[in-house]
Amino acid sequence: MTDIKETLYRHALTTWGSNDVQAHEFAELHANKYEDRHGIVTHKTTGAAYDQPAVTEFWQNDKGERGEKGSHYFPPKFEVSLADRAFLDGNITARGKLVAELGPVKALELAQRYGLRSVHDTRRGTRPTDLPAEDKKKTGGAANPWSAKTWDPIKQQSICRSLPLEKAKAIATSADPPSFIGANRSGQKRLIPA
Repeated sequence: MTDIKETLYRHALTTWGSNDVQAHEFAELHANKYEDRHGIVTHKTTGAAYDQPAVTEFWQNDKGERGEKGSHYFPPKFEVSLADRAFLDGNITARGKLVAELGPVKALELAQRYGLRSVHDTRRGTRPTDLPAEDKKKTGGAANPWSAKTWDPIKQQSICRSLPLEKAKAIATSADPPSFIGANRSGQKRLIPA
């Protein structure tokens, strides 16, 4: 029998990009809306397997208890890449795009999460500790995109963009087997010392 809560937790954490709290809350609150059909965790309302696009779309459009369209189990749009360019790199164009996409109030809230006074604050911010890419369960152990079983160059690239280089290197080194940034395959030996 499949552990539905664990399956939903891991799916929200790795596929949706939810942080640990969002993934845990989703699994706890909505496990009863899924069932095990011959070893496949299936969403009761849509009748589709938990990892199908129809189920993701269902949750994105679910108004939920908050009455807002789009589930709060998903990370906010542009939170990692565009926000990092705007507030960590000090990219003024990225800040303008954030204001256009999120609106001035949400963009201000996001700037404040990066430790800035406003969107127009010219200082470089610091990474918020609650962003999904910082989640150790997402990047460590079996889910590490540099590990042999879960090798994923797209996720590697995302981690390298969203985290400081030293943290990304540490994640690559902690893979099973140990790897490095720029490796073409799992287990590749580094020819030039770091």
